[in-house]
Amino acid sequence: MVESATVNKKKIKAARFVPMLIFIFALIVLLWSWSFYAGLYKNDPEDSDWSKAVDKIEAAFKDGDLVVVVPWWADLGEKHLVEADLPYRYLQKVERENFDGYKRLWIISAFRRFDESDAEERGYKPVKQDAAGPLDIHLYENPEWHKLAYDFREKLPQARVFMRVKGRDHPCPPYDAHKRMHWCGPRDWHWIGQMTIERDMATRDVMWAHPRAGAEFHIAYDNVPLTSGIIVQHGLTEYAVRTKDGSPIQIKVYVDGVLAGELVQENVNGWFIDEVKPKELLGEKHEVEFVITCENEGRRHFHFTAHAI
Repeated sequence: MVESATVNKKKIKAARFVPMLIFIFALIVLLWSWSFYAGLYKNDPEDSDWSKAVDKIEAAFKDGDLVVVVPWWADLGEKHLVEADLPYRYLQKVERENFDGYKRLWIISAFRRFDESDAEERGYKPVKQDAAGPLDIHLYENPEWHKLAYDFREKLPQARVFMRVKGRDHPCPPYDAHKRMHWCGPRDWHWIGQMTIERDMATRDVMWAHPRAGAEFHIAYDNVPLTSGIIVQHGLTEYAVRTKDGSPIQIKVYVDGVLAGELVQENVNGWFIDEVKPKELLGEKHEVEFVITCENEGRRHFHFTAHAI
């Protein structure tokens, strides 16, 4: 009985410490949160900071430059970029993106979200650094620069778009400039069109291309210059991946009627960048055709874009 009473006393003493431990833990969390948000507020750029940053970039901007804002949601200064008529993109991970067509990158970093070592590991060459209040400004040369020979998204209005069903071709109506798409039917979502979306923590200019089960979507371009290859970027919406209704999507790329590459968009999150290299890249006039298919079209909210280099 004495031993049992001693054990009970120890349990009672231990139980008394529990509320104190919970209080200490809550206090630590409160102090950390206060410190974190106080620091965030201190580094929160104001409109005047964005204006100064854009002015500095505009003064030294050259043809072939691109402005990149990190992180991708820091869009307070967008109006200044628009007013200055500078090309820009919002990104989270600069080192994961493709910047063909741009010789230099101006990176505006807010909240210290840009890691210089990541960019330098990719091979970007630092040119200079500057600041505008809490905003850091980095200028890099892009050693991976290639001349952009053809932008398939931009040229979509001139593309020949049709469906092939059971071996028969069904031309889609002409490009609708107001809606920015070729509608192919029969469902509302069966269309090929231009969009700007947010995907994988970045803003992206893409083409919507929801496939149709039992049919092939063909997007064909004439007189495409090729000197190196074709870069194809693609992905599904998070909703499409989460519902898991449909099957993987096949993207075949033909050059002058010959299959040059075959890509597969699995039912996974992310934004994927692939290169298709045709065996022969001679001349300035090639026919390039993208063929998109899938067996089960359920929730296939699919986007892609491509350019030739």
